[in-house]
Parts: sequence; structure tokens; C-alpha cells
Amino acid sequence: MIAIATLLVAVVGATFAYFTATATGNDQNTGKVDATTVKLDNVTLTASVEGTIKGNLDYPGGVMVAATKVVATSSGEGENNYKINYDLKISGENGTGTDVKWYLLRAGDGIGVANVKDPSCELKIENDVAPSTLKYYYGDKEDGTCSAKSYLEDGNFNDLQLVAYGTLTANTSPGTELESEDGQAEELGITKNTPEGLEGHTLYTTASSNKYTTEYYYLVVEYPNKETEQNSDQKKKISVSISSIENIVSTIDTTE
Repeated sequence: MIAIATLLVAVVGATFAYFTATATGNDQNTGKVDATTVKLDNVTLTASVEGTIKGNLDYPGGVMVAATKVVATSSGEGENNYKINYDLKISGENGTGTDVKWYLLRAGDGIGVANVKDPSCELKIENDVAPSTLKYYYGDKEDGTCSAKSYLEDGNFNDLQLVAYGTLTANTSPGTELESEDGQAEELGITKNTPEGLEGHTLYTTASSNKYTTEYYYLVVEYPNKETEQNSDQKKKISVSISSIENIVSTIDTTE
């Protein structure tokens, strides 16, 4: 099993009235963590956080995305091409009173983190919600809703394959394993919106047609902005992560 550091961490803390916050956390927020490896005979599987984590979850309406790179390599001994099968595990924590949405997508070899950019969300302030009260939230720069859908559309990610998605319900304890929902995630607006599942992922030590040595996974988290006040969410923590890669099996590839 490969244990991977938490990718998405946002700690919400209050500063002003209604809902205001500043994001605090640790070095994991920068995405600068060491790669983690596992060796099986002549095969090495390496997982690492790629680039910097984009976006914010410090106010309602925020979207955050992080990329994980998984690479299969061989020691170079012999001419065998190895096939590596593995499963993914998603864990989360939600101390807020708001249900949070999460999506895991994969890109395939040759599509890297250069495509990952900040969600097109900007902090907005409304002063008409109540007397002497300001509402702080994230909205799209085009004056629409900031969401996972708008992020994927803006990043030209229509070719990504949905791996899993679900809801991190309010008041979820730390380290809770998350399961994918069934059926299409039509709200994403992408073509490959049927989740293929967290089990049975495959890489090879030698690349060829439809056989990849590298896989990029994108974890997108959406913190909804509700019509009602969310003051109780302040000073609470939202965390979603690829917590491990497990059940890793290496075999000699006998297919052409």
C-alpha cells in the first residue's frame, strides 16, 4: 500500500460578520510533498503530488483542485513489460454543516499538470443580506456560479475520464473512507461522466498504444454556497484526499 499525503486541506476561520474566513493550513497546501514509492520485484510504482494545489475552500462557493501523478518503472533487467494493477482509496473529513461535493478524474499519459490552473472564481461581497451584514462567497468571474463544472469547462478538461464522485456529508469524522456514487455525473458537463470506479487501475512499465506508464489524477472539491447563512461553518475543516494506493499487483504483460 502507498500512503499519500492529504491533497486538499482547508481550515476555515472567521474574521468578520455573516461568513468571512481566511485559509490556513500546512505545507501540504502547496503540494510540495515527497514522492512515495513501492517496489515489487523489478517494478517500482511512484506516487506524488504534482504542481501546486489550485483554488480555495475558505469561503462558500469555492472550488479546489489537486493533481497526483502515478508512474510505473522497471529496473531495466530483461525485456519484459510489466503490468501493474492497483486500487485507489479516497478519504475525507468535513467539520462544517454543509455537504461538500468531490470528483476524481484521470487524464492518461501525456496530459500533465500544465493544464491545471486556478478556478475562475473570485471573492464577492454582498451587503444586502441583512442590516450591517456582509456576505462573502466565491462566484465565477463571468458573474455565474463557481463550480466543478465551470472549472472543468474553463480548463478544457472535457476529455478527462471520471473515476469516482460523491458527497462528503456534513459533520463527517476525520479519515472516513468515501465511496463513489453510481450513475452519470451529468452536472459536470463532460463526455466521460460515468464513473469507472476506484478499483482495477492499470499501468505498464513500457508504453505503447493504450498502455500508459504514467497516470494523472485530478481531485476536484466543491464547497457549495447556500442561500441560507453558513456562519456555523466557520473555523471548521474540510479535507478530501487520495489517502492510499493499495492492492498493488505486478505481472508480466503477455499481450501485444
